[in-house]
Amino acid sequence: MNRCRIKIITCMTVGEELEGLVPKETEMVSLEFGLHQSPDELRSKLQEEIDRTRDVDAILLGYGLCSMGTVGLSSSHCRLVIPHTHDCIGIFLGSNQKYEEQFQHEPGTYYLTKGWINHVGDPYTVFLKWQKKYGTAKARFCLKKTFGNYTRLAFIQTGKGDQTQYIAHARKVARKLGLRFEKIEGRRSILKKMISEEWDGNAWKLIKLPSQRDTNEINKQSEQITEEKETSVTEIIADSADIIPVPEEDGYIDLIEEFNTATESITFSFGKMSEYILDIGDKFHIHTESFNKLEKKYRNKPKTGGRINNKLKYIAEVKKIVNNSASDLESYTAKMRPQISTLKIYLPVTLNRFCDVYIFANENFEMSDEQKRKDTESLLEVIVNMETVVGQIISFQESIANLPAFTAQFNKARKHAATLLGELIAEIKIAIDQGNDILKQIG
Repeated sequence: MNRCRIKIITCMTVGEELEGLVPKETEMVSLEFGLHQSPDELRSKLQEEIDRTRDVDAILLGYGLCSMGTVGLSSSHCRLVIPHTHDCIGIFLGSNQKYEEQFQHEPGTYYLTKGWINHVGDPYTVFLKWQKKYGTAKARFCLKKTFGNYTRLAFIQTGKGDQTQYIAHARKVARKLGLRFEKIEGRRSILKKMISEEWDGNAWKLIKLPSQRDTNEINKQSEQITEEKETSVTEIIADSADIIPVPEEDGYIDLIEEFNTATESITFSFGKMSEYILDIGDKFHIHTESFNKLEKKYRNKPKTGGRINNKLKYIAEVKKIVNNSASDLESYTAKMRPQISTLKIYLPVTLNRFCDVYIFANENFEMSDEQKRKDTESLLEVIVNMETVVGQIISFQESIANLPAFTAQFNKARKHAATLLGELIAEIKIAIDQGNDILKQIG
């Protein structure tokens, strides 16, 4: 059997784990981890690298879904092979199942690997940079706001080389942050299968040539992997890219621009969420009216003759209405997922950049009371928007949670929607609490 000619495009953290597994004749390109901060930029860079590649049968991507950064990629000349994982943590642990097990065990976990430490850094390194830039008191304030929800720091030992010094470093970071430390045995099975061309089964997402490729199917796959992850497990880890401090060369204007961009993104997502809630509410109202008309129709039928047939017809028509409601609810859930992904990326960015901007201005300029008031109002507006959306979501969540399990399809759709909304509510409430804490600090 002839082996495929392959090329590997990966982020640096995964690339380090691939070293020693990749044949010498195989080209491997490692992209900087900082691209994760912007899924659109990551997607653009990956597509650019794919488009310039020639004379291979397959391109292997050392990425997972990565905040939707790999969704929509295509190739005009070869197959794309992507591990069917939420992000690189699933790759390091060996499967999404192992990832979910860890989340169930302790969701507030910050993960480190040898490659992560080498190419991304760690929370304590972030603190030291903030301390140098802002002073100890302000650095501690930012550290608390950014990492305050973590309870455990876990080092994933993948078995590649001697990792003793990295484990010791991770243990030190955990101690500095007051987190419980745990060493977890990782696996390189996904990476080994990727290199040995074992691409069968649900562990892989294969994107074929354009003539065989259905964009809707790819989007469906991306929704499926998000649906499998009915918790915030990905962003607890993957969004640590947003945790890494603003590079030293970024100035005051850059910080303001990033804050405004993040604010606009979450405002847009909140608007979309409100729109979707109103839309599903209107559809449920129509289905309710249809049910009432059906109820009236069969209530007024003669009581003699054909009673069993009438009852069977009634049940069939009711089931049709209920399953139409289930389809609308599933569509609502699917539309909400990308908005939730956007919020998980940009909510922490908004709060972190606000802190950066405020601290920078307070240290370097003489801020007038008027400017402080405007800054406070801009953050307050974000908080009010979050509280408004949370109120709408809680109301809708309660309404669907109280609906009976009319059919199996409706029950499944109801549970998926309630779970998704519960996750969203928790995320936004955390951000609201963080925002209010910041307001108190600067008030």
